[in-house]
Amino acid sequence: MRTCRQLQNCRGIGLAEILIVLSVMCVVAGLTIPVYIARTERHRSEEAIQHLAAVKDALLQYRSLNGTYAGASFNNIRYDPNVGEAGQDALFSYNLDILTTNEYTVTAQRLPLDANNGNTISLDQAGTLTRRGVYDG
Repeated sequence: MRTCRQLQNCRGIGLAEILIVLSVMCVVAGLTIPVYIARTERHRSEEAIQHLAAVKDALLQYRSLNGTYAGASFNNIRYDPNVGEAGQDALFSYNLDILTTNEYTVTAQRLPLDANNGNTISLDQAGTLTRRGVYDG
């Protein structure tokens, strides 16, 4: 058991030690937060790619029934990725462009839509996936 005199000689943690610990924590956070954000965005892009693939499948079915892509829309292909599940925020806005009777492009653009947001993923009838913005690479 310590005596009163021994307790008076004990030192606590000094300001220098606290500052060192805080600076190490800031460095670790500075290195890990960008990695976390990039992985989260990559996961979200994979979700968009799954929706684009589902639209492609629905368009193939539409073409097999009608012989053309002309007239196809999210309403008549029986799949609309813009309609999310209840209580879930929409992460992308989807657009279907019928270019010719045999060509289309489906585009997913990251929300919110603003002038600085060029983050898009596109899929065409040949299955070519094009990524722009943070999804490059």
